[in-house]
Amino acid sequence: MGNLTKKLLINASLIIILVSVLALTNAIPINKAQTYNEVNGIISSNITLTKLNGPYLIQQVIVSSGATLTIEAGASLNIEGNLQVSGTLIAKGNINEKIYFNYGGGSIRFESSSITSQVENTMMNGVPVYVGGSTTIKNSYLRGTQAQTTLIIDGSSPTISANTIKGTLDASTVVLITEGSPTISDNNIIAFVDNGLYTNPPAGMNRFGSANGIHVTDANGGQITNNKFYGPFRDDAIQVDSGAISVSGNSEYPTETIAFPTPTPPPPTPTPVPTPTLPPYPPPSTTSPKPTQETPNSPQKPKTLLQWKKTCTDQ
Repeated sequence: MGNLTKKLLINASLIIILVSVLALTNAIPINKAQTYNEVNGIISSNITLTKLNGPYLIQQVIVSSGATLTIEAGASLNIEGNLQVSGTLIAKGNINEKIYFNYGGGSIRFESSSITSQVENTMMNGVPVYVGGSTTIKNSYLRGTQAQTTLIIDGSSPTISANTIKGTLDASTVVLITEGSPTISDNNIIAFVDNGLYTNPPAGMNRFGSANGIHVTDANGGQITNNKFYGPFRDDAIQVDSGAISVSGNSEYPTETIAFPTPTPPPPTPTPVPTPTLPPYPPPSTTSPKPTQETPNSPQKPKTLLQWKKTCTDQ
């Protein structure tokens, strides 16, 4: 077999190995950058985004039906594009290590086929969320971006509980329900207060800010219970236009507010550097020994193999 043929076979083997590796990574390019790992593409099988390999820059990402994207506690993601979940998203932080979804111009959307997604102990900072499936969101902080409703529910029966949800500038509603039968309970819902150029507005005035805490344009069941509404809303804290949804046990605090924490995502994790191999102890001497000069009485050095062969030839 010629050298050229061998090289061609080796190259073909390397290509096969490379294609296999790409298939195992679900064809999702995760490009190592100095600051962020970029995630872009279609997730067709289960993968995990770990805290160690973050932070991440989310471009256009689709979690296919049947696939699960798991995000580890303490991870940080900038949502630059849209994270569309047709399968399952498991983002469960904890009290000490929340998961940070930071503003980058994109959004998170749970499609109707996403029926087992769980979001817990997260910070949605400037990231609007659309829920069309039976997603559970709890113990989290949610705030959308300017002129966009923070949370929109447009189907199925999601559970939204024990969260702090704040309105945004130029968005009339904090939580909008267009259809479905959601359970919305034990949340703190905060009005965005905007009085324009009024330097000393009357107490409780909110001329241009949030009109409603929860606005139901249509619903086919569900409940809105035991929520607390902070700050003055321009219209009503809860407005139901049509549909059958139970409303009870809610309370309003028009002259009070609660602070929405400033998100402080963990700093970028540096690329791990391998531990250097240390020399044995004690270290070798750095000075070269002086060459030993032969004396007439010194024993002759053994001949090298080349010298020995030459001697045998001469004889």
